[in-house]
Amino acid sequence: MKLQLVNRRQAVRLRSLGFDWEVADFFVINSVRYFIPENMGKEENWNRFEETVSRPSIALAFVWLRNVYQCKCELTLKNWNKNEYLGFYLFLGMPEPFATKIFRLREHAERDLLTRMLEYISVNY
Repeated sequence: MKLQLVNRRQAVRLRSLGFDWEVADFFVINSVRYFIPENMGKEENWNRFEETVSRPSIALAFVWLRNVYQCKCELTLKNWNKNEYLGFYLFLGMPEPFATKIFRLREHAERDLLTRMLEYISVNY
């Protein structure tokens, strides 16, 4: 299984929420010139540079969200026979967990769960 990295929109949202962990991958943003950092390929907090935004794995983004925003998230197999995945997340103060829609691929369910969590944080924190 290939490591699933956040997409550009998720990376920008994580940056705006304060993601500051060191990761090896990044996106180049807001640059009219071609940008190759000197320390490319090394783990770095790419969000501290104007031209780049850190691109963590989806799993690392979930860990960061749990640590910083004290939320819980879970991906579960809803139907073993049909391979249907369903995500849940819960933040402090929420009366009940929020469920995502059902996906056939785990990778799609993880990406949707992360997107929904980032949207919730952006609006409510």
